[in-house]
Amino acid sequence: MPTWTAVVDAILGFCIVFLVVHVVVSWLIGYGVISTDNPRVAATRAFFVKVTDPALWPFRLVAADTGDVDMTPVVLIVLLLAARYVLKLYPMM
Repeated sequence: MPTWTAVVDAILGFCIVFLVVHVVVSWLIGYGVISTDNPRVAATRAFFVKVTDPALWPFRLVAADTGDVDMTPVVLIVLLLAARYVLKLYPMM
């Protein structure tokens, strides 16, 4: 794999990890396992919201309202995984 495709693949991988951590933290807060009264939890949540929301916002505009469950991270993760697959399948020089 050429070096620039490895860099893009690594960036996509980091994006997927950030999305998964954002989802897990939001679930833990939503189910009351951790509380945003803790300053570290609040700061962690704020960081992941600031990092992931710009990528999720376009999907939230067109996604159907499913109540408390936000499916837009799943859609974005699937698209990022597809992009990584295509990048590995058809590497450009």
